[in-house]
Amino acid sequence: MQYLRGRRSGDSTLLQQQLVKGALADALAEQLEIRAVLTGLGSADVTPSLVNGLNGQITRIDRALLRLLGATSMLLGGPGEVAYVSELLADAYLADGEG
Repeated sequence: MQYLRGRRSGDSTLLQQQLVKGALADALAEQLEIRAVLTGLGSADVTPSLVNGLNGQITRIDRALLRLLGATSMLLGGPGEVAYVSELLADAYLADGEG
């Protein structure tokens, strides 16, 4: 948010661009959905398919948010690095029975 608030495009900041606002709203809605699912689950409800599906959803959200940052997202130590490691870990540790 801070990066988008500080970058300008024309007469306004990136954060004020309609498409950027829409992308952020979509990402937040998906993050809240994931939180609601995880909060409402008991340990018996957690299945490999569910875990893998949520990991995939998190990866898609990360990628969408990184696109908003442009090349900045790929800098060493930047947000892209964290998202990429998260994706690699999710792929490496697919829940049993999937992959």
